[in-house]
Amino acid sequence: MNYQVLSYYIRSMKFISIFTLLFSFVSLSLYSQDFITVGNAFGIPVIQGDACLEADTCFTLTENLNSQAGAVWDLDVIDLTASFDATFCLFLGVNDVNGADGFAFVMRAPGTSEIGGVGQGIGYADYSETPEIEGIFPSIAIEFDTWDNGAPASDIPDDHTGLFYNGDNSNPIAAVVPLLGEGINAEDGAYHTTRIVWNAFTFELEMYFDDVLLISSQDNLINSVFGGNPEVIWGFTSSTGGAANLQQICFPTVSIDISNYFACDGDTVSFSYFTQGITSYQWTDEENNLLVDWNIDDGTELTDTLLTATESGVFYLDFEFNNNLISDSVVVTFIENPEQPFAENFLELCPETDYPFFLNALNDGGSYEWQNGEEDQLIELVESGWYSVLISEPILSCSSTDSIEISHFCEPRVVFPNVFTPNADSLNSFFVPAVFNYIGEFDFKLFNRWGAEVYATTTRIKWDGDDSNSNPLPDGTYFYTCHYAGLKGEQTGELNGTVTIFRD
Repeated sequence: MNYQVLSYYIRSMKFISIFTLLFSFVSLSLYSQDFITVGNAFGIPVIQGDACLEADTCFTLTENLNSQAGAVWDLDVIDLTASFDATFCLFLGVNDVNGADGFAFVMRAPGTSEIGGVGQGIGYADYSETPEIEGIFPSIAIEFDTWDNGAPASDIPDDHTGLFYNGDNSNPIAAVVPLLGEGINAEDGAYHTTRIVWNAFTFELEMYFDDVLLISSQDNLINSVFGGNPEVIWGFTSSTGGAANLQQICFPTVSIDISNYFACDGDTVSFSYFTQGITSYQWTDEENNLLVDWNIDDGTELTDTLLTATESGVFYLDFEFNNNLISDSVVVTFIENPEQPFAENFLELCPETDYPFFLNALNDGGSYEWQNGEEDQLIELVESGWYSVLISEPILSCSSTDSIEISHFCEPRVVFPNVFTPNADSLNSFFVPAVFNYIGEFDFKLFNRWGAEVYATTTRIKWDGDDSNSNPLPDGTYFYTCHYAGLKGEQTGELNGTVTIFRD
């Protein structure tokens, strides 16, 4: 299976500003398909169990039969100058009182024996009852031992674990301790996880069983066990003896899944995860521009956030974990926010001439939320004031807001009569223009047929037919000019016309 990089469960976390996004690294197994089984071991379909739902490669190392020994080995070597962090799923059987003997996680030098003794040898160690079978040497082994063989094997009554070198299970390197606690049975028909962590920089080897740290040892295995050669083969061994159990192991799913993401324009997408096993990583874009470059040897600290994207594109990740280079890509698509519908934030309308008037939120196919609770794209104005709308597009509900102030104002307008009769009969006795929409200033001049100015005013016009000296003007036609401005002081109009006086 080329389990060169073993397998691991990765802790992932997510950060995204406004729109939230995530890397999904699920139970990543970094192995090939080049493996061998030895002895009584054979591959099986996936075991279904709570701890093994993501498994895709499983083996039976011993059936529930006496005096069996089985092993599964990755044929590709791993390099102990690089760290690894690997999690596996173990089924230790259902027989407690008469169950034996357990598993061992083993790393061995290439070219060494592939299997050791049955019974208390757990498939990797010497066993005096079968002297023709020697233990695996040189090697290191972490036991998951379910039988008490007493002092010769450094065993204890509880199902237990220990660390051993060179096939010698009588001299533990790390203290032998219970797997699940004193008096607790591990041959319980359940699926248990074991995590093996090797830190190539501190030479620390750790084993966690069901997330509890049970073994921690610091030793330069390359020199102390393997004679300076960092390349080793790894695998699992198992055995039964006079007592037996069905003993199986699973490796998590081969899976690396970086989800593609959609975000709204203006948002920031940050891809983030953390694991202790990464030794280097790089992010590049579609043009192969290097965006992020980190290596454990460059002295900088690894942070959780690996890449921040603010524009659409395809981004490529290459990272080194457990001696392997893993590559994947992620497509990030930023969705345009809705167009803001109002060109200006202020609009004057004249109810007399401009109504009915509708505000249009534009952005066909979106959803709309006006401040007055209306949800249509078009709303009819009924009064002046502020109008605001929240517009959301249909893919991610990316949104925009816009607002506009509506003010009522009509341009001033003046309409003059063309005849009046100032004869004191109280009917049409005054020359009065019809004024619309608040005239602020007048400049009115009246001329006779010879062009002489006979009357003028700068106030509101209510002319009785007299000249500027209060003398009645004779009947006839007169000419006028009028300039006027609105209340805001703007010059809004100039009128020229004639008016006829009839007194009789």
